[in-house]
Formats: sequence, C-alpha cells, structure tokens
Amino acid sequence: MQPEEINESAQTAPSKRIIQYLPNYEKQKSQVGPMIAEDIGLELLRQRCPHFNEWITKLESL
Repeated sequence: MQPEEINESAQTAPSKRIIQYLPNYEKQKSQVGPMIAEDIGLELLRQRCPHFNEWITKLESL
C-alpha cells in the first residue's frame, strides 16, 4: 500500500488519526504539515507517493 492510499474516508484521514493522539494538531495542521513536508523533501515524497508524483508532474507540464 502506498502512503497516499491510507486516506479511506474523511473520518479515517491521516490528520484525524493524528488528532486522536495529539488534539492540538487540529488547529496547527496547516502550519505543521508544510514544515513536515519540507523536512521530508519533495524528491522523497515523489518517490514514495506515485499519485502525488503524477499530480506534481501534471502541474510542472502546465
């Protein structure tokens, strides 16, 4: 299973799972998410998430 395939519904989305353990994340996810993505790096995200890579590739071709 690819990382982006774990988002089965609005109730089980990764952010909802994180919020169960870290309730403050709900108000911070728009700030924290981009920082985490930056730490991971675009290349690794593209390698590990084919759907994300396809989306970025389409944007780059515009």
